[in-house]
Order: sequence, then C-alpha cells, then structure tokens
Amino acid sequence: MKKTYFILLVLFSSVSLFAQSPWTYGIKAGANLSGFHTKNSTNTDLHGFQVGGLVNYQATDIFAVQAELHYLQKGGAFTKTEIGSGSFKSYYTESKLSYLEVPLVAQLIVFKKLRVEIGPQISFLVSDKTSIDGEEIESDPNSTDLGLAGGLSYYFNHAIFVQTRYVYGLQEVFEDYSYKNSVVMLSVGYLF
Repeated sequence: MKKTYFILLVLFSSVSLFAQSPWTYGIKAGANLSGFHTKNSTNTDLHGFQVGGLVNYQATDIFAVQAELHYLQKGGAFTKTEIGSGSFKSYYTESKLSYLEVPLVAQLIVFKKLRVEIGPQISFLVSDKTSIDGEEIESDPNSTDLGLAGGLSYYFNHAIFVQTRYVYGLQEVFEDYSYKNSVVMLSVGYLF
C-alpha cells in the first residue's frame, strides 16, 4: 500500500512539475482570407485554411516567444485593365498559393488570458495555381515570402485558445509585379 502511495505521489509531482514548465507545445488550425495589396488593380480576396504546430516559451509573467510551422493557403485575385489604341481590355487573374510558413512572434501577456503578438515570418512556396480568365497558366512566383505578423490570442483555459492574426507581405509575390500578400487568419488551438 505504501508503494502505491509513493508511486502516485511521484506521478503527481512529475505532472505538477511538467505543468509548471515554461515550454508548451500545441497544434492549431483555422480559416484565412487572403489577397494582394497593390495600387494598380482591383483585388478580390480568396478563402483558404491553415494547419500546423507551435512551440511557446513563457520567459516571464508578461512575455513569451512563440515559433510555429504550418501549412497555409494564400493568394488573391485581381482584375487589371490595359489601355490599348482606343480600346480597353480587362483580365481576371487568380493565384492560389500554398506555403510552409514559419512565424516567430513575441507575445506580450496583457491579461492572464489575452496576449498581443508581433513578429516576422518567412514562407516557403509549396505549390501555385494561377489562371487568367479561367485558363490555367504557368506562373513563376518567388519561392519565399517575407512578412510581418501581428495579432491577438485569447486563452479560454490552459489548453484551448483562439487566435486572430494579420500578415502584411513585405516582398513581391511575382518578380515583375508589385503584388504583395495580405492575409487575415482566425485559428483555434490546443496546447499540450
């Protein structure tokens, strides 16, 4: 009987120590609304999703750092009008881009359940599907995309959270065009 109590005491102590660790790991998934920010065309947003994992290190009671790796759909659609010799021609272009994304955000813990976050991210192109007026074309987007992420996370308890984030693209998606990614994300997550 004493052995059983001792084993239970050791197990609960281990769980308690692990729960107090500054390191947490988790998963998250959600929906995106993405488009291109540019001055030269009329933009339409596209819907997508994201799914991935995260590692969070809480350095103090008010500061944490979070690194993530997730699969994310970005892209956008736009109508561009060209003026020729006395005529106008409009083209509808849609680019659906998939990336592996690595954000690294600093989190300011405003209240126990609310965190404000900001940081850089880099995205690596996995696939692209671009069409003009419904006809698929070969495009050559840049293989990486740099951005600045900012958002809020709200923790319902120690494990479940909801997150909203905006990502502003810092570099052009296509070499010869001034289109940059712009993404609004809404995610739910679970920490282990």
